Amino acid sequence: MNRSRLSPLDSRLGLGLLSILLVCWSCAFDPEIDELRLRFPRLPDSWRETGADFRFELSYRDDSGKELRLDAAPGETRAASIGRRAQVFVARPYVRGFIETGILKPAGAVYPEEVSGRELSLTWEGGPGAETAALLAKAGYPIGSFDWRRFRAEALARAGDPWRLDPVSCARSVLEGGFSSSCLSPEPLVPTAVPLPGGGLFPAGTILASGSPFAPAARCDGSASVGTFCRPGVQYLFNARWMIAFSVEGDGTVSAVVVDSAE
Repeated sequence: MNRSRLSPLDSRLGLGLLSILLVCWSCAFDPEIDELRLRFPRLPDSWRETGADFRFELSYRDDSGKELRLDAAPGETRAASIGRRAQVFVARPYVRGFIETGILKPAGAVYPEEVSGRELSLTWEGGPGAETAALLAKAGYPIGSFDWRRFRAEALARAGDPWRLDPVSCARSVLEGGFSSSCLSPEPLVPTAVPLPGGGLFPAGTILASGSPFAPAARCDGSASVGTFCRPGVQYLFNARWMIAFSVEGDGTVSAVVVDSAE
């Protein structure tokens, strides 16, 4: 009987292939590593109507604890290998070449509680909870012990726009041990007239979206101001060309108006 013999080169190739297969097998079945599909949300209608070029910036930690950054488009799904430990995913939106991260309210999720199968959906509804969880994680709180699904459901039910809740206040309540659903008291919205610069820069029909993905867009009527409803504090209105930052008092008075242009 004739038997084929492996050459030294064939043996090295075979061993190399075996090594690759073993590495892949160990990654796939490593109990400390989770292979996830991260699904980024589509734009809310009010933001989509602005025509701005949106992206997301996401930071997360891999299996070694190293912080990684990922850039994605709205509606995109991306793969990620992460450490199998509780962590927060905050997807911060920005407008390319114009509005930086930290201005518009983010989407998010808390891992592993909000995983479905092998997929983690980063949602607008999960943004306030993710922001709260991120604050707690920085303070050393074990975020895996908190019921984030209930937090999200209660925030939506009580506030409508969950960004009417203050993540800092929510995190403080958790750390002080006195958190309950009654702590989810939304800040009131007040009618606000935001002054606009003249010169025909904001003709009738111009759409200005809010910094919250849940708030309806404001529509200019050609006058010297645009009406909207805001909670007190620093707020934003924007489209693909303009961003207006302004401060709202408890009675709806507007001050410190700053207008920025993409051009």
